[in-house]
Amino acid sequence: MDSNEDLINIFEETENEIELIEKEKKYNKIVKKKIMKKIIKKQNKKMNKKKKPSRKRRPRKVRKKGRPKKVRGKEKGKRRKREGEKGRKGEKEKGGKEREREREREKGRISNINEYTTSKLNEEGRLWQNLTLSELRIFIAMLIYMESLSTHIKDISQKHYIPSSNVSVDEMIVRFSDCSSHTFQIKNKPIPKGKVAC
Repeated sequence: MDSNEDLINIFEETENEIELIEKEKKYNKIVKKKIMKKIIKKQNKKMNKKKKPSRKRRPRKVRKKGRPKKVRGKEKGKRRKREGEKGRKGEKEKGGKEREREREREKGRISNINEYTTSKLNEEGRLWQNLTLSELRIFIAMLIYMESLSTHIKDISQKHYIPSSNVSVDEMIVRFSDCSSHTFQIKNKPIPKGKVAC
């Protein structure tokens, strides 16, 4: 008897489950239908929406006498291109002229420096101690920055210690003169009271 009752219970449970499943299916179908109806309504609304009326254009102005005719279409673009090319050419010409002037100035400076160094190096019996501070500044700056003067400097570099190019001109002067930067005086000028020349 127990086995029969168990079987009956199992059948009843399965029937209940089947009923529930069918109910869920029906409910899902109803929900899906409602969702689809809403989606279709939205699509219909979008389709049925009236297009906004286009703005009315302003009436065309009548060209007065002496006024140039407006260029339209392709010609308008061509004219802009021409104007742009003219502007670019003018800018290039200006930039080129300025660069040429700068190059000429640099050439002049280099030639002047070369002349100065050759004259100083050719002077016989001229010692570092007799040079003025301004002369030392110019010459040492040339030693540091001018690569083209390496041929003139070979003899001096063997006799004197010349540091690398990252050293300043003032430091170079101090090293050449064996004086401190505070006590270094310009030669051939009166020394103020209370100070001692190096």
